[in-house]
Amino acid sequence: AAILSVQLFQFFHVVSFAFLCNSTSRIKLFDIIEDIRKKFKSYLDKAQTIRSLEMLLPISSIKQMVKVTWIQLAPFVKSVIVYFVIGSFEFFNSNVLSTILKCIPIICLMAFIFLMGFKFTNEYRHHQLILLGLIFSCAGDALLDYQKGILFQYGMLAFAVAQICYVAAFGWQPFRLLIGVIFYGLGALSLSLMFKNMEGILIFAVPIYCILLLTMGWRANARLQNLQNLPKLFTAIGAILFIISDGLIAFNMFYAPVKYSGILIMSTYYMAQLGITLSILDHDVTPKSTVKSN
Repeated sequence: AAILSVQLFQFFHVVSFAFLCNSTSRIKLFDIIEDIRKKFKSYLDKAQTIRSLEMLLPISSIKQMVKVTWIQLAPFVKSVIVYFVIGSFEFFNSNVLSTILKCIPIICLMAFIFLMGFKFTNEYRHHQLILLGLIFSCAGDALLDYQKGILFQYGMLAFAVAQICYVAAFGWQPFRLLIGVIFYGLGALSLSLMFKNMEGILIFAVPIYCILLLTMGWRANARLQNLQNLPKLFTAIGAILFIISDGLIAFNMFYAPVKYSGILIMSTYYMAQLGITLSILDHDVTPKSTVKSN
């Protein structure tokens, strides 16, 4: 803006003498006009870009959400960092230590729900279902981590219950069938690549779990009407990350080894659970004031 002001001053200065001087001054005038036009167009383009970005993703709303939740979410962020830092050391292979550190971030998300306000009443039904989903997810984490996956089927069962809780929390309105068709179609295509390498009970368990997982993804994304609603946006992103995380587990087990699979799986998983947990911010449970009649 300061540069533009200086150029405008130059413009009016040259205009004052342009018609009193020779053609060189007129040429200089036209050059300054063209330069101002380009600068002004660039300024307008930048302003339009900022407005478009604000319409696409409400930056101010993100700042407000961070301001409201950063204290309550600090333990989760710190525990995730600790998990990945300590996980880089060899002694992390200790079964008990790895299981505890793996579960702590999910426990922090449970605490976040209580810190943001929680009661065992009908108004908090969404909070209760998300909390139940986190509890079963935490149990699933422990079962999957125990003895390097010896209880994999039971861990999958715990996560299946978690997905049912999340689906119940997100509800079925609006229905938006097309989103479900897309999720199920992509899931079926991915499953077809890995199905031949499954055996035993997993032949039935994995497809059933996939249906529940994809249903959760469908219902989370069906709620997203516009990008201005940040809790629903983060929930939709979280659901997709959950599918990616579990997809990486399946791909790594039944198709081909994935490089850095541990980091990729857990990073997407923690961000997924965070996004889903933030859905509680979209539910106003403030009791309505009652007016007593005389």
